[in-house]
Amino acid sequence: MLAHVRGKARFIFSAFLVNFLWVVVAAGWVSGGFYLCLIGSIGIAFPRYLLAGRSAESSIGFTFAWILGTLFIFGVVYFFATGQQPWVTVQEQVAVMVDQLISTNQIQGPMSGGLPPEQVKQNLLKELPSAAAIFCLLSLWVNMTLFIRLGAPETVKRVSFRVDEFKRWKSPEWFIWPAILSGATLLYDFGWASVVGVNVFKFMMAIYALQGLAILSFFFDHFRLRGIFRSVLVLVIVFFMMPLLLGIGFFDLWFDFRAKLGQSKDT
Repeated sequence: MLAHVRGKARFIFSAFLVNFLWVVVAAGWVSGGFYLCLIGSIGIAFPRYLLAGRSAESSIGFTFAWILGTLFIFGVVYFFATGQQPWVTVQEQVAVMVDQLISTNQIQGPMSGGLPPEQVKQNLLKELPSAAAIFCLLSLWVNMTLFIRLGAPETVKRVSFRVDEFKRWKSPEWFIWPAILSGATLLYDFGWASVVGVNVFKFMMAIYALQGLAILSFFFDHFRLRGIFRSVLVLVIVFFMMPLLLGIGFFDLWFDFRAKLGQSKDT
């Protein structure tokens, strides 16, 4: 994104290629392929959508579609090139990672929840899609914020979204239904339906966490909280009061906290 930020997009492909080769040399072709699909989409496709004047939601949605498409193409190419299924390779790498963490005593006791290593591996694999999706969502949000704040004025003016608009941002109302339905699958073990449900539910909660942050930003601006005190409050809420943040974002559909603050101000 940095090349786009300063209006030097012509350098982005060479920088991306150099980084891709470094990843391949350091971690192998599988990691290089994931870098190509994830970081390449975030660094190349996402700013293109933003500069085309699309909304933040549609830009993120198109970028996710781009990521899924490139992952599918990479999986097909990898299968025909090696004869191995990509998911099997991912399982093997997760198993190696867990074994290394166990050998260095970094995943003992509370870190593993008292579960045997094989169960830890299975849990990581089951929740890997939502972890990757949340990572992409947060990366897109952070990159978009930096892109708008640090970009050259002639570049930023082509973007329809402004950072100040974040405090008024709301997720689409229909998002509540996949959140509720996926949450219902956590009440009972429905097999693979519950695996899909927990991944969808965690991703939806990440979206509502962002909405909770938007509401907090609105309140902080209303009460004129600035500087280091505001930053400390955000960090405390994110790391120690996440259920509160999720609840604010989730129940905003019914309570509309920002509107109620405006009504109390009028009265």
